[in-house]
Amino acid sequence: MTDDKRWQNLIQSSLHHLKIFKFQFIVSAKQLILDQFQNDFWSKDHHWDVICVVDSTYTRFFTIPYQYNKFELDPETKLFGITLINKLKVFRYVTELSIDILNENFHDYYFENVKSLKIYKILDYSKKIYIHHKQKEKFFESLPVIVNLSNLKHLDITCIHGRRTSKQRVSNCMP
Repeated sequence: MTDDKRWQNLIQSSLHHLKIFKFQFIVSAKQLILDQFQNDFWSKDHHWDVICVVDSTYTRFFTIPYQYNKFELDPETKLFGITLINKLKVFRYVTELSIDILNENFHDYYFENVKSLKIYKILDYSKKIYIHHKQKEKFFESLPVIVNLSNLKHLDITCIHGRRTSKQRVSNCMP
């Protein structure tokens, strides 16, 4: 049920004492309904900020903060509806984070409570997907800006090779 008017009517007619309202809708990637939830009822009257995360598999709409402890930034993950004010609180419950080195939108995020971080890259030599040195350098330099590294207890840097694996190619993942 992604129709904001139906939710608004239900809340106004039957849920008069509702103070906390958390949801997550997962819809097909073509549907963009974020604007429906960007009105006074949601943000000003109730302070329920809604944002959208689009990745290679899903489009997710959810109230912030994101209520789950695991999150993944694949190369296609993009965030919509975020403001500078709510950027700091969106992912405060995330303690396990996976980031693909090729995600160029990682600067849009901040994760303050990550305890387990997995940095990965799926290398597919048949598709000629390589990681350039400058790209790796930029990613690792930006890491302290998107993740509070002082809480980190576990770090995993992984290369997953599509067709062939060799020890020499592991250097493609390392800074």
